[in-house]
Amino acid sequence: MGDDAVRPFDAATGGAIDTAPAGPESTGPEAAAPIDDDPAHAAESGKTDGEEQPHPVGYSTAEADSALASGGTQVVQDAAAPTPAQLRVDFGAHLEANYRRLVAQLYAITLDPAEAHSVVQDAYSRAWRSWATVSRSPDAVGWVRQALTAALG
Repeated sequence: MGDDAVRPFDAATGGAIDTAPAGPESTGPEAAAPIDDDPAHAAESGKTDGEEQPHPVGYSTAEADSALASGGTQVVQDAAAPTPAQLRVDFGAHLEANYRRLVAQLYAITLDPAEAHSVVQDAYSRAWRSWATVSRSPDAVGWVRQALTAALG
């Protein structure tokens, strides 16, 4: 059977079945064994051909091998705390995306553009001081709006 021919698939093993007739050169138990092209199944059976086995994204090879050896169970940890640089980038993006809209909303309430800018700047100053917590909240804009209403209060 040629390499580009479609081979039958064995659902039990997850690999292709070799349907070539057994000749004098292919005797023994491996002659009828299904061909398993999936490297993940090779790791389970212990058969490897020197190729690196795939591992889950975010895990080192040693961690992935340890997880496979323990039955495939993997422990997912909470995300690491963001670095100060990541916090600055996230805060800057949030500020750019929401500052003008919040000033416009506050201007509609106060009818004083200088006060609207001042209060929004104060609210973002408060947000920055606890941005590591605020950025993880489901509604960071809502947190800033609450700071706005507290400042107006």
